[in-house]
Amino acid sequence: MNNNSNNINYNYNNQNINNTIHNNTINNTMNNNINNQLNNNNMNMNVNSNINNSNNIKKKKKKISSIIILLLFIIVLLSIYIYYLIKNNENSLINNNFMSSPVSNNKKGTILDNNSTLVKDLYSKVSTNIKEDLANPLFDEKLKRYLAYRQIPISSIRSSTCNGFSNSKMDNFSCNDNEFSPKAFKKEKLELEYKKLFGDNNNFYHTDIILNSDCIIGFQYVETRDEYVEGMCLSKNTTSFKKEAKILKATSYNNMIVIEEDVKYIKSNTGVLPDSLKNGTYKYIFKLNSNYNYILVKKEYVNKY
Repeated sequence: MNNNSNNINYNYNNQNINNTIHNNTINNTMNNNINNQLNNNNMNMNVNSNINNSNNIKKKKKKISSIIILLLFIIVLLSIYIYYLIKNNENSLINNNFMSSPVSNNKKGTILDNNSTLVKDLYSKVSTNIKEDLANPLFDEKLKRYLAYRQIPISSIRSSTCNGFSNSKMDNFSCNDNEFSPKAFKKEKLELEYKKLFGDNNNFYHTDIILNSDCIIGFQYVETRDEYVEGMCLSKNTTSFKKEAKILKATSYNNMIVIEEDVKYIKSNTGVLPDSLKNGTYKYIFKLNSNYNYILVKKEYVNKY
């Protein structure tokens, strides 16, 4: 009887132990399943998060790309617009220059307005008065140097001294600081105006500015100073002759301008006109050089009345 009771208790305990073990096994399995499920959920969340981040990055890149493309498009449009403005402006300048330029391709030439600024300016640089014609009737180097001197701005000519001036070098001209306050200017000023009026190819050299021995002009080149110094004239020449001159016409031929001048010398009641003073038509021929200056190429006598 006791043995049976013990067997029953033993079996019961074994049964309880087995049930406990079984339950623990089930619990462990369930916990593992739950943990696995949580891990899977976390992994899914991470994946989803990465996908969302990737999508956001793609959207940002796409947005930036769109902005860059838009900016490039705007830059291209602006470039085209600016190019159009520049070309339009260039064409306007070309047309304006063509319309206003005295240069003509007409073989017969184009008549210019005698009162135009260009014609009047060119003529004023080379026309001479009666005293200048009497002193130096030829169109030679002396006259060219004198005409260049006439173009020097007053602001470039200053008061000076007679230092270096030789009183024996120029007839009728002397310089004494006690008697005379001379004017002077740098040699470069004369050379510049000479080349502007007659071109760079002329063989310019520095020497005294004088029209024969007349008192119209007398600047001595003082090499030690690199300056031209004015001399005082010891005598004054007068004349009773007169000169009437006017522009007949100005004509443009390609890159040249020809100004025709009508000249009439009038003698006094008792005087006789020198043979060098000829009435008639004179031509001044100007040519446009590479520096865009109209230079005087030649002065010629055409005919008499």
